[in-house]
Amino acid sequence: MKLPSPAVLWLLTLLPCLIVGYLAWHWRKQSSLSFASLALVRQAMSPGPSIRHHVPAILLLLAVGLALIAVARPMAVVPTPAIARTIILALDTSTSMAAQDVVPSRIDAARSAAKAFIATQPPGVRIGILAFSGYADLMQPRTNDHAALVSTIDDLYLQQGTSIGGGLMAALLTLFPHSGFSGHHDVFGAGRSPVGVDFGQFDRAAIIGRRSADARAPGSHPSAAIILLTDRRNRSGPASLKAAQLAAERGVRVYAIGVGRVGGQAGG
Repeated sequence: MKLPSPAVLWLLTLLPCLIVGYLAWHWRKQSSLSFASLALVRQAMSPGPSIRHHVPAILLLLAVGLALIAVARPMAVVPTPAIARTIILALDTSTSMAAQDVVPSRIDAARSAAKAFIATQPPGVRIGILAFSGYADLMQPRTNDHAALVSTIDDLYLQQGTSIGGGLMAALLTLFPHSGFSGHHDVFGAGRSPVGVDFGQFDRAAIIGRRSADARAPGSHPSAAIILLTDRRNRSGPASLKAAQLAAERGVRVYAIGVGRVGGQAGG
């Protein structure tokens, strides 16, 4: 509870003075009355009419007290769930993306598509850039800084291997860092965690409970999606279908975009 104008509440200390003043006035008024008969005196001294006589004064005091509290403008801070839309752009950076069956190359076409997509997004959407080849790297933690995102895309470089399942798994771990569903797969390589994601210390029971909390109907997550740009099939790491199933279990939509031409140069 917050009070932007707490000084006003000091006026509430005047209420006891008003009560004392009212009682003194009422006592003087009663003592000055003259009655024509003893029956009228008994009726005036009976508790029923006496209480009813004080009702208007009580209501007035309550109204004054509530008005003073209202002037102090009490405010309660009630936390509400906020939906921050997050999109993970997972770009294939395997050496096969250097193929030039798409002009000027597959990787450059993917870069251009990613930049065009970023330019259309409103400020409320946070985007993360994840590159994957044999392993995955979170190149840019989720942000709404379009200049930083474009700069990250320009700095992408190619490496050996293609692990689409690992890329999907890494994107999910970026969205749900405490889910712990990567199993024995080292999707980031050398036991690394993605830059900008804090896995923290969680026991097994906490991880299992978190998995249940993240569970949703397929495609129902209101604020998370993965866009996957790749040019070939999974060659190592977790199975692509298994990673896609994990995404579906958490309601995350995965938009897979192929880069390259049918029968085009494969590469490594």
